[in-house]
This record gives sequence, structure tokens and C-alpha cells, in this order.
Amino acid sequence: MNIDWSLLKTFLTVVQAGTVAQAAAQLACSQPTVSRQLKELETQTGLTLFDRRGYRLVLTDAGASILEFAQNMADQANHLALAIAGKETVVNGTIRISTSEVIAYHFLPPVLVTLQEQYPEIDVEIIVENSAANLSAREADIAIRLFRPDKLGLVRTKIGTLEIGAFASKSYLELYGVPRTLDDLVYHNLLGYDQSAEILDGFRKHLPDANPSLFSVRCDNHLVYWNMIRAGNGIGFCSTLMASQDKMLTRVLPDLKPDGNDVWLATHEALQKTPRVRAVWELLSSQLTKRLWE
Repeated sequence: MNIDWSLLKTFLTVVQAGTVAQAAAQLACSQPTVSRQLKELETQTGLTLFDRRGYRLVLTDAGASILEFAQNMADQANHLALAIAGKETVVNGTIRISTSEVIAYHFLPPVLVTLQEQYPEIDVEIIVENSAANLSAREADIAIRLFRPDKLGLVRTKIGTLEIGAFASKSYLELYGVPRTLDDLVYHNLLGYDQSAEILDGFRKHLPDANPSLFSVRCDNHLVYWNMIRAGNGIGFCSTLMASQDKMLTRVLPDLKPDGNDVWLATHEALQKTPRVRAVWELLSSQLTKRLWE
């Protein structure tokens, strides 16, 4: 039996994505193409791989039996790609940088100007996400993270720390007044995260009974959150470096210092010494370190 590897790749993507639509988006092809490839794989294997429940696809026992093989083949393909990439000898091509919304919006653009000037033969793709890209699967070549990447096979270095403080717009403080103590905060509109417990956990160090209802507005999108502070929606918590450069914002309760976010660079060890990755790594390290410690 000859099974087309590209069909197994589609099968694996559908399993991971959960729906044909999401898998098609990840594979950059149409939904009919994905559906057709799944049917072709079922024809080649003689197995029914999914139970179709509306838009969702649920693995059958037969589908589960070949999932491990498909994953192993994908892992081997990724290892091969990393090994080939590790043999590169010239500083050109495309490099994919995965980073968070905060770093991408506030810190990365000026650094990319320098990168474009020094290495015009390198094309850059920026992946903006707050979750961790899979460096082993080549979803990104370099990651800039606000947490320490801990997966095996990664090379990482800490390049700085983002200190966090409480800030509000001048318009908000003119309307509601300036809090003088931590207890005053219960009389103010506080901005928090929704699914992330980062801000709430910080509050519980000072107010053990703090719960999500403490925040009048909650949002996990960092750029929306940032603009809510600037617009006067309430008191929010963000990088002191970012906020101190914004004339619309004023720091409140300067003695309230939530835990900061360490900033890390990471890449796969197989890519670290390739000229393209090494050049961008060193530039990001020097430029971002400088900006984070300004």
C-alpha cells in the first residue's frame, strides 16, 4: 500500500485543528481541497478515519490507530528540515519571528528598521501571538517571549525585564481622583485580564480575597487593554517603560509593584549557528536589551 505523505499531513492538521475550516486556514488551501484529501486518504487506507458531527470531526478508533504514525512522520520531517536549515552558509532568506502583542507593538518595529538596513537580503515574517510557537516544528525560527521557554532542544537567553505599574489616563484621574492607598482602588474602575490570571494573582498578594469581579472591564488582548487605559476606562497595569513614554498616562500608587515580565529569546539548537538565525538573534538581543533597559 502506497500512502501519500501529503494526505497524512492534511489528516494530522485536521486532527489538531478540530475542523476542516480551521485546517484549511492553516494549510492555506480551500475547505473542499481538505475534504477531498481526507476522502482520498480513507480510500487509500480502506479506513473510516472520522465521525462527522456537523462541522466537527471526531476520530474513529481506526483514525486514532494511525494518528501516532502520522505524528511520528511529521516529527521526522521537522527534524530533517531543522538539520537542513542548520547547514545554511549564507545570510539571506526568510526568518520567522514569533512574539507577543506587547513586544510586537511597542518594541519590535524600530528594531526591524535596523534589521532591514543591516541585512537587506533577509525577509522577515512576524507571528504575533501570546502563546508559544512550536520552534521544533519550524512554526518560527526565533521566539521573543514574556516567559521562560522550557521545551527540550531550545537555546534561550534572558534579555531584560518589563517592570509593571498601575497607570491611568489624566482624563480618568480628573474625573475620579487619584488613589492614595491600595484600599482606595476598590472605589475605582480597574481593568483586568479575562482568561489570564496574571493581574489577579498579583492583586492576591496584597488582597487575598481578590476575585475577577474586582475588575470592571476584562480583556486579554493587550493592545485593546492598552488603549482602554489611554481612553480613560479605568486604572490598568502595564509596562512602566511603555507608559512612562505616553504623555496621556500617569502612574498611580508607585509603591504597588506587581511582578514584572522577564523577556526571553529562544531558538532551536539546530538553528542557532546558521548565519541567518545567528545574525538576527544577535541583533535582536543587542537592540531589544538596549530598549528594555532604557
